[in-house]
Amino acid sequence: MRTLLEEEYAPITRQIGFIRADVDRVADEFVVWMQGLGKYAGRSAHGLPSLRDALELLPPLTTELRRSLFVQRENGWTACFNNLYSGSDVLSTCWTVARRLRTDCVQITSVPNIRRGGRLRYGSVQFSLRRFERDDPSSSLEHDRSRDRVVYASNDGGRWVFDAVGEVQPFEQTAQYTARPIRKRFTSQMLADYCEALGISPFDEHSYLGRSIIVETTIARPDREKARTLAQAREWLNIEAGDAARYDG
Repeated sequence: MRTLLEEEYAPITRQIGFIRADVDRVADEFVVWMQGLGKYAGRSAHGLPSLRDALELLPPLTTELRRSLFVQRENGWTACFNNLYSGSDVLSTCWTVARRLRTDCVQITSVPNIRRGGRLRYGSVQFSLRRFERDDPSSSLEHDRSRDRVVYASNDGGRWVFDAVGEVQPFEQTAQYTARPIRKRFTSQMLADYCEALGISPFDEHSYLGRSIIVETTIARPDREKARTLAQAREWLNIEAGDAARYDG
């Protein structure tokens, strides 16, 4: 199965968001959004040699959002990660910042379906595309979503489900959507192909360029926060090195 860095940094890389804008514009708009919510948000820029070095800035992983990472990519996209230990939930960040910038955003998930020691990691491959009209000032999260596109195949509590909602894109491999078993209807390779059609190479670490920005935010009740190291989060979520390589999905 195709994943970023072969899940070396999962759960941080469980979900990845992409916004079609320069990394500084994305980070600045995220800071303005956070400050509008009454949170302190401070940013720091880093010129790091690799994506691994950038991801090392996120731990410890916490129950509430404390650190968000924005990484410049090729072709004018910015990648989004954060330090939530259950796995980066970047959807709200992507959609809100993209709406404010009137640009496109993509959110992906690629998780292997693995059973180990009586515990199951529920597999999932998801693609979500949102296009906010640059000339439509009324565009919002509640605005017309008919141009959104969501495609996924996921293990939902032991049962595989597939769905494709919204406007079909010209690059989609729709003939695969009736395949058996259901998990084959949308694979990680198809996910990579869909992203490539938009100018994104999601699983190529070298397409993540060196400029990275970390934004740190305050939370309401830091005394209630739970924190884990990356290793502790991986153990808690039953993630082991090589899981993705052992799974055909």
